[in-house]
Amino acid sequence: MNDERMFIKHYLDRNGRGVSKFRNNLPRKNFVYSLLKRNKSVAAQRLASNINRARACLSRSVIMDYFQNLKTIIENVSPTHIFSYKSNLCDEPGKSRGIFRRGVKYPERIVNHSKSATSIICGSADGVLLPPYVIYKTDCMWDTWYKNGPKNAPYCENSCCSHGTPYARTNGCTDS
Repeated sequence: MNDERMFIKHYLDRNGRGVSKFRNNLPRKNFVYSLLKRNKSVAAQRLASNINRARACLSRSVIMDYFQNLKTIIENVSPTHIFSYKSNLCDEPGKSRGIFRRGVKYPERIVNHSKSATSIICGSADGVLLPPYVIYKTDCMWDTWYKNGPKNAPYCENSCCSHGTPYARTNGCTDS
């Protein structure tokens, strides 16, 4: 709610207007609530997801070009050599409320950072899953953190995955 109040203050100050009911041109919270109530057919307050600036600038043509290039690249590749990573464990830093036009299905707020996600499933196009690779952010690992990880079916049964889930640790960020 403070962002909306500051936006109104900035707008009034920039246009050289002063509202006597506002202290220093800053409206109270109840003003923003009543503004939304009066204009509920046009705008609503919603929880916005953070989206990275680089991702926000992608256009439809860039995405279409990507899939056209991908199609020619994987044309003669065996399904056993095509893998897909699925991630669904996420850390949501700072979702916040904002005012959006009615009907906006996915409200987004462009920021310099976005949520981090942990990849937990990797599978090939022929249906074989690789065991998850778990990385803890810590200086030391306890034995109980890495005993009895997943092994065997439906996971890959080749020698590369015979040991099951691999575990590692880091005290910083990972980028690969």
